[in-house]
Amino acid sequence: MPCGGQGRCGRCAVVVEEGTVRRRSTQRLSPEDVEAGYALACQTIVESDVVVLVPPQEKIERRLKESKRAAKVALPFPYELHDQPLRKYAVALEPPSLQDQTDDWSRLQRELSRRYNLQGIQVSLPVLRKLGQALREGEWTITVVIELEAWDRPQGPPR
Repeated sequence: MPCGGQGRCGRCAVVVEEGTVRRRSTQRLSPEDVEAGYALACQTIVESDVVVLVPPQEKIERRLKESKRAAKVALPFPYELHDQPLRKYAVALEPPSLQDQTDDWSRLQRELSRRYNLQGIQVSLPVLRKLGQALREGEWTITVVIELEAWDRPQGPPR
């Protein structure tokens, strides 16, 4: 249960074919679904002997995608999808060798400078502590996410 049994994801939808149940929530179900016998297993209290059909997961996911779409949201500030301060860079590094015993952070900075002309990159201590393990687990290929400039935050209280 991705939602922890709170009835928000709809992945535990089942069809109650026979018996009596009480639905605590039908938040993810349309009136037609409820009429057809669908219930969220995590939000259903069984009140008698029941026969339940568990539909294939693909059918549930397709139904959720088709029947519950988010409404368009108007942002209170300008937003350009392709003009954001975060960028992702795929980087493949040469592993350390006897000829090049440079530390991981310096090796990454050198490659970012060489391939993408990025200079003066700063990193937090928690990220720096994880860098070596990430490089080795990824076989010296990682994706670096860099904040290029300060965020342009809208005026007003945080939301």
